[in-house]
Amino acid sequence: YHGIIRDTKLETINVTVTNGTTYVLPLLVGLEEHTYYNVSVRAVTTVGLGPATTDLTQTYQDSPKGAPRNLWSTALNSTSILLKWSVPNPVDLDGQLTGYQIVYYGHIIDTHVRTINIDTTSSGNQSQVLYPLEDFTLYTISVSARTIDVGVASTVQRRTQETIPSGIPTKFTATSLDPTAIYITWKPPIFPEQNGELTSYTLTYRGLERDREVRTEYFTPNSRSNNSLTVIDLEEDTTFNISIIANTSTGGGPITWTSVHTPENVPSSSVRNLTTSTEGLNATSIFVSWEVPILNDLNGILVNYSIN
Repeated sequence: YHGIIRDTKLETINVTVTNGTTYVLPLLVGLEEHTYYNVSVRAVTTVGLGPATTDLTQTYQDSPKGAPRNLWSTALNSTSILLKWSVPNPVDLDGQLTGYQIVYYGHIIDTHVRTINIDTTSSGNQSQVLYPLEDFTLYTISVSARTIDVGVASTVQRRTQETIPSGIPTKFTATSLDPTAIYITWKPPIFPEQNGELTSYTLTYRGLERDREVRTEYFTPNSRSNNSLTVIDLEEDTTFNISIIANTSTGGGPITWTSVHTPENVPSSSVRNLTTSTEGLNATSIFVSWEVPILNDLNGILVNYSIN
């Protein structure tokens, strides 16, 4: 016997007849799957071989023992991945190709295992877009060919692209250190909402009652930083609105706010138009008059004046 197309080496088995009894070989084993075999049987005497009786038969299909070849992937954007591959080596299909199975799951985020079954008998190149996926997430993707069942898989890992953060920085607080300085601290957005490598934070602040100019600070995180910033040279006795956003290479995420009030301080300017007069008074009196200091220089709530 010998196979056609593959396993073509001619194999011979001798079956011995003793005392007129035939020992029938029940099985030809170790054959290739889904392969046509030409089986010939001859009777043998002491003189030699008789004519052959020949039959053509085919072994059953099995699942492929070869994986899809040339599996390739690329992230199209932050929520989709494109796959391409070619059919397994035909001698490793072990059956009639009926399609492919794709199994994929995310790491840390989107860990649910999902399966896509593709029905096709085409031996050409194949492709599939995986969508929707999570932003900036590493996926393990396996592709198997299918005959009567799925076979050996080819596997690749691919991360979706970055996008802007979908979450706000957490534990965002501001504390006054003195009348002209505040201390700001925060933590990154929770990991599933970072959507990429955080490159910086943008902080803006301005006073409500005065010091109303909007000012911006940029903070670049690193392994030694604790996500904190001290802002100085502020106005005393002023409420400041402070905002922060986290940034990736693609842009900034949503904004969050907090506020803090700097403490009062002593007035930074003197009273205005101070005058004294004794006209019309007795020998033991002086008339004193003045105007309030510039309001922006009061640096607090005016409670009284000290006259010395």
